[in-house]
Amino acid sequence: MLNAYQPTQEDVAGILEGGEGALAALNRVVQGVVLHARTTAWYQTQYLLKQQQAQLQPVMEHYHQAEQDKLTNAFF
Repeated sequence: MLNAYQPTQEDVAGILEGGEGALAALNRVVQGVVLHARTTAWYQTQYLLKQQQAQLQPVMEHYHQAEQDKLTNAFF
């Protein structure tokens, strides 16, 4: 779910061998780690956003009710 990255044996061997193969293997490892970090950050952001929305829900309900009361009083 979090796109956790586990380097393959080929990647480890490619890095240890050196040369252009090492660059390609290192690139795959870096891309996997970045994807994992980006996915984890997105889930954390969504979690914090839901927490904020839950905390602000009573305030928003009060605000909308006050708006409704104001419109009702203005109409009548």
